[in-house]
Amino acid sequence: MYNNANAQTNTGLSMRFTDTKSETLNLRVSPLFKLALREAADHEHRSMVNMLEVLLGEYCERTGVLPPGQQADPAPEKKRIHAKRRAHVGAAA
Repeated sequence: MYNNANAQTNTGLSMRFTDTKSETLNLRVSPLFKLALREAADHEHRSMVNMLEVLLGEYCERTGVLPPGQQADPAPEKKRIHAKRRAHVGAAA
């Protein structure tokens, strides 16, 4: 499940929404869209803004989209290498 502070992708890309919320965004949406967003947010026990952050984070995770200035995190690749090494430790020759 997505953690709104940090979404980690299979490719090592991450989306973070931990900065201070200082920007205002006014959206004009259909009543049905707003109702669906409210229902989804209520179902997940989130605010509607946080639900949008979750959905955007999951989209970015799937597509590899990063905001300007963010770079891929190489750590997941290193973790996989170490996991492969652990699998062979103690194996019979």
